[in-house]
Amino acid sequence: MAVETPRDPADAQQRLTLRDGASVRVRAIRPDDEPRLMALCRRLSSRTVYQRFFSVRRLLPEEAHAFANVDYRQRMAVVAEVDGGQEPELVGVARYGPSDEGTADIGLVVADGWQGLGLGSFLLEEILRAGELRGIHEFSADVLMDNRRALRLLAGRTTITRRTAGNGVISVTFRRRVDTGGGPPRSTTGHGLEAARLGGTAPSMDGEVQSPDAVMSLNGSAERADVGSRPEGAPRRRRRGRGSTREPASCSMGRS
Repeated sequence: MAVETPRDPADAQQRLTLRDGASVRVRAIRPDDEPRLMALCRRLSSRTVYQRFFSVRRLLPEEAHAFANVDYRQRMAVVAEVDGGQEPELVGVARYGPSDEGTADIGLVVADGWQGLGLGSFLLEEILRAGELRGIHEFSADVLMDNRRALRLLAGRTTITRRTAGNGVISVTFRRRVDTGGGPPRSTTGHGLEAARLGGTAPSMDGEVQSPDAVMSLNGSAERADVGSRPEGAPRRRRRGRGSTREPASCSMGRS
């Protein structure tokens, strides 16, 4: 079945208003985002880096190059950016890439100072929707077992079809769940980039209720050789102010 995609996905963008009133642009990644990806990684706390890559490390230039250059079909990424200084600054990235199991592995990270505002939830929905538009319906991610916020968010925002655990890592296979609930964050303008509004409360895997602005950390195994190692022995498969120096709950997921 042929899947039609935008003629130039890199030109698609929209403006998003977060829960605190801040405005960010959400768009498809571009090759010139390479240095901005490296700058984003340098700003992340050690905990957020570990939750994203399963090791405390920094992004290498060759990895940033690979991440910034996608085919917009089998490998796709969306970024959130704000105007800061001389040029825009990335504050969040969500991506997918093919896995060995035939799913699309999800990776997501939000800068520490921008966590808890709903951006992670929106980026997750956006990348899942982008995959669906390209004929991809099965997704996967690895999440550290103690990253309960990520697990709750996946339970509330996706339909989980498989869940396995071992050596401190939970591997989840899931599909996008259509959610028509309203509420912030909201898209105020759009130019070809598909999006969805998220709202309401989400049930967790353990029966608790999680606000939709939960921060999260997901780590897909796709392209694992390029993004760091898993914890040893692992199988393959509160809001903070922007000026805060405290290490918040991590908002990242995936090895893809």
